[in-house]
Amino acid sequence: MTTTTIDLSRLVSLLSTMYLVQPTRQAIEGWCIALSGDLPDFVAPLKEVVNAAADHASEGDIEALQVEYAGLLIGPAALPCPPWESIYTSPARQMMQEAYNNVAALYAEAGLVVNRDGVLPDHIGAELHFLALLLDRIEHGMEQEQKTALDFADRLLDDHLNRWVGPFTQDLEQAARSAMYITLAQVTRSMVSFLQE
Repeated sequence: MTTTTIDLSRLVSLLSTMYLVQPTRQAIEGWCIALSGDLPDFVAPLKEVVNAAADHASEGDIEALQVEYAGLLIGPAALPCPPWESIYTSPARQMMQEAYNNVAALYAEAGLVVNRDGVLPDHIGAELHFLALLLDRIEHGMEQEQKTALDFADRLLDDHLNRWVGPFTQDLEQAARSAMYITLAQVTRSMVSFLQE
């Protein structure tokens, strides 16, 4: 199967949303739409899990997913898989360290800012959203925009995502109990590896 950049942009945008938005029934139905059409083969398990949740999840199942989402990615208790790059790349495993500043500077250089309250620039959802925007520009931009976006995408992957997505998704996979978040971890890791290749 040939995978186009627009398919990857849609996939990366979906993954970003799954880290930033709690799994309501409406959100899950939207994820089903985003998972339609041609996507890389490694996405099939996520498509299956999301479609099953949309078709068969009871209100109790949705509530259990929301509780799990909060316990994995929001808190207030200590998180088993904190969704911030700084925690994975700083020696003290603290938030708002060098990676926070560096990725915020990369966004600013590209003319972007994180506008969502409570989302730090080095959050997995923010970094994936930036990558999705860059992939979209690579597909649809003028030639110079494409070159610039490709440079930013390479830097984001090399200097940020590749440095921490592996350990983060391993922690997420080990801590998760639902197929939804186990599969999200696996697909995120596969997607970053796929893009790097």
